[in-house]
Amino acid sequence: MQWAIGQCDRFLQAELVQRLRSRQCGAIRIASFVQPADVAAIVSAINAAGIEYHVADDKAGSVARKGKLGPNFFRYRDQPEEYFRQVPQFRSLFDHQIFASDHPIHRLMGMVATATGLPVEVAQENGQGFMHCVARDLPAAPRHTDWLPRDCPALGFAAQFKSQYAWNLYLELPSHGGETVIYHREEQQPIVENTLRCTVRSSVADLLIFQSTNVHEVLPAGGKRLTVSGFFGITDTKVIFFV
Repeated sequence: MQWAIGQCDRFLQAELVQRLRSRQCGAIRIASFVQPADVAAIVSAINAAGIEYHVADDKAGSVARKGKLGPNFFRYRDQPEEYFRQVPQFRSLFDHQIFASDHPIHRLMGMVATATGLPVEVAQENGQGFMHCVARDLPAAPRHTDWLPRDCPALGFAAQFKSQYAWNLYLELPSHGGETVIYHREEQQPIVENTLRCTVRSSVADLLIFQSTNVHEVLPAGGKRLTVSGFFGITDTKVIFFV
């Protein structure tokens, strides 16, 4: 059974955010969030910086090969000092080189602030700032959920979250496969044949937003699948971006 996908063009609509938060739709897709010339510039800058490939926890009881540019806290949850050591370098790389012609993350933050009516900030823990995004080459991902209060319970700001969302800006897509499937189920609930779901095959330059506490997966891709990605959590008083 297909779950609705909210569609808009370049701008995030407050009505769609409310539908997403109440699970009336499974995802929001913003078409052409960045211009083609900006996509090309971002991809060129990412390739120049170089994707790091490593084997890591896939959140489904196994490990997978992942490609990333920039640290994510989950990978370094047992070495937080290493994560925070890397953050200033990579924040500067994204802010001043990768997004030299357009800063889509700052635009996204502004849109989320307008749509939710809440102030937006990048996470901090004990005065140390988090990443606002990473670049990923992720050709597949098994069914899993992402929920920071569970995955990294030592983080004080995460305890304030009422809900959590993932976002992906698509930069390169494979010739086939690589779709994101989002289920109307949380982790403890079984996935069966008639489980409500949405299957999203985005186009280059699209932005996808969905509740990361819903079970989701990436179907195996026949080629490179490059995104800039991150999360945000909504509290009673603000929206917090992090990776």
